[in-house]
Amino acid sequence: MSNSPGNADRPARAAPPAFAPAEPVAERLTALFAALATEFAVLHERVDTLERVLASHGAMPPDAIESYVPDAAAEAARQAWRQQFLERVFAELQAEAQAAARRGG
Repeated sequence: MSNSPGNADRPARAAPPAFAPAEPVAERLTALFAALATEFAVLHERVDTLERVLASHGAMPPDAIESYVPDAAAEAARQAWRQQFLERVFAELQAEAQAAARRGG
């Protein structure tokens, strides 16, 4: 990704896979995996940056994240978000599976 100002707000894009799946479902799954892997990498870098900035400014000790234990409300909110996220990620595949089941195949 270029560091030019025009690209600053665009998400990073993964390089295309080194193989070409023959099936449309495999192509969509490969695209889904590549998109999620790219998002994961970007989020990892952002979290790492936040942890380093906060620690360097004395806002939190370096082990604060590892020692954090969420309370019941935080855990419930995380579980709800996780469920909604997974539903969004897999919505198209779920719809296709349901359509195939209705068609009998």
